[in-house]
Amino acid sequence: TSIRDEALNQMPKGRDYTSLVTQAPGVNQETSKFGGISIDGAAPGENVYIVDGAETTNLQSGISGKTVITDFVDEVQVKSSGYAAEFGGATGGVISTVTRSGTNTFRGDVFTYYSGSSLNGDSRPSLRLVPSNSNAAEYVTYAKDKEHTLEPGLTLGGPIKKDKAWFFIGYNPSFNPLDRTVTARANGVTSTYNQKQTRQNLTANITSQFNEKTRARLAFT
Repeated sequence: TSIRDEALNQMPKGRDYTSLVTQAPGVNQETSKFGGISIDGAAPGENVYIVDGAETTNLQSGISGKTVITDFVDEVQVKSSGYAAEFGGATGGVISTVTRSGTNTFRGDVFTYYSGSSLNGDSRPSLRLVPSNSNAAEYVTYAKDKEHTLEPGLTLGGPIKKDKAWFFIGYNPSFNPLDRTVTARANGVTSTYNQKQTRQNLTANITSQFNEKTRARLAFT
C-alpha cells in the first residue's frame, strides 16, 4: 500500500507518520492488546521502520524509533508480505516513509496546531478505594489539569539548480506546558506544580539528479 502526498492532505491523521499506516489493509493500532501497530496479526515488535532509506526501528522495543511530522511526509509505504530480501529483518510488516523534496518552483507553508484543556469537557468521576478503608470504594472527580499544546511550523522547498538539484526544509516545534493543582491529604496545603515539555522537529534534504538513471539524496531528520 502506497499513500502519496496528494492523499495525505485529505486523510484524518495524527502528528506522526505512523498514524497514517492504519489506512492500509490488515493494519491496526492495537493500543490495549499489543501496544503498537499490528500488521496482519503480528506483534508491533516484528515490524521494521524506515525513514528516507535508513532503518529507524527502536532496538529495545521494536517499535518506531523516529518521529516524522506528517506535514513533512511525501509518501508512506506499508509492505505486509512478499517484500524483498533487503527487508529480511521483518517478520511482521515494513513501514517506510519518504520526506518531501523541493521542486523547480519555490513553495512554502506556514501553519500551526493547537489543542488544550480549554477545549475539553469536564473531568469524569473515577472509582477508587477509600484511602482510610481498603474494603470500601468511592467515586472522586479530580481537578482538570490546565495544559495546552502549541505547534507552529513552516516548510520551504525549491530549486538549487533547475532540473538538477533541489532543497527542502521543514521546522515544527511543539510546546506543551502543564499546571496541576493538588491538595495534600496530610496537611491540607494546596500547591500548583508546573511542567514544560518542548520538542524540536526538523527535517532537511538535498536531492540531485545527475542523469536519467542516477539520483542522490542527503537527508536529515
